[in-house]
Amino acid sequence: MKNILLATLLIAACLTGCKETDSQINMANNKLMRDSVFKVMPYIRQIEIAIYESSRVEIKCGSKELFNADKDIKQAAADELAKITYHFYNKNNYLSKGTVIITPIEDRLFNDNDPKEEYDMHLKELVKANEK
Repeated sequence: MKNILLATLLIAACLTGCKETDSQINMANNKLMRDSVFKVMPYIRQIEIAIYESSRVEIKCGSKELFNADKDIKQAAADELAKITYHFYNKNNYLSKGTVIITPIEDRLFNDNDPKEEYDMHLKELVKANEK
């Protein structure tokens, strides 16, 4: 009897505490986020957003201006992208890790041979700070 009660409570907790991770929602949010980034950060000319396993985010930004900027400016851009990511994706995902990849390529899709720099979005800390 105790096991049945414990299992029932555990299932109820999971149902009320779980997020509905839906890739279709993420795809719709990709367009919204892209539009927002282009408005807020007009120096970014190309952007690709990918969500992996409802927890890891990778954002590839094509911007000659940002690529040639100081590392502090690049990290500040990654931090701003983290806030925008949290706004659009936290409700539907379990955000924990995020990377911003900055490349000077603005006129085509990014590939692995292009010059790039990676910056941590510190999503785990951002989520924790916003969910207190």
